[in-house]
Amino acid sequence: MLSFLFRGFATKAAAGVTKNTKDSAGKRLGIKCFGGHEVGYNKILVRQRGFKWHPGCNVFVGRDHTLHSAVEGVVKHEFNEKINRTLIHVVPWKIPQRPKLEKPFCFHPELFPDKAVNNPQPGNYEIKLRKVKAAKPKVNQGTLLAERKY
Repeated sequence: MLSFLFRGFATKAAAGVTKNTKDSAGKRLGIKCFGGHEVGYNKILVRQRGFKWHPGCNVFVGRDHTLHSAVEGVVKHEFNEKINRTLIHVVPWKIPQRPKLEKPFCFHPELFPDKAVNNPQPGNYEIKLRKVKAAKPKVNQGTLLAERKY
């Protein structure tokens, strides 16, 4: 009868062994820019392990098989049946042809008066002046606190 009253505790855990209790965070793999998206230089297009998607024109590969854009442009996905692979291309934007304007070099008339004779005449440019708002007078808060009656 006394053996029931003075029962000791177990020195070992009697539970079964459980495995797979640890879990890691997701790696956020997959397509980051789909077809038709506008991308800039070195923008990540696809995060992947191995080559599920292959690089096409204007796309380069990072060391972890990440596909990056090599130019600014629009993303295009293409499945090539001959090689049985999905290729990702970046179609570059057309750069507009802008005429190069020569900026005339002007010498300071007081420092180089002999060279300033050939300076171009100033243009008749209209200078727009900004309207300056009147500043509000600042109120010293220390005086406001002193004037309060509690």
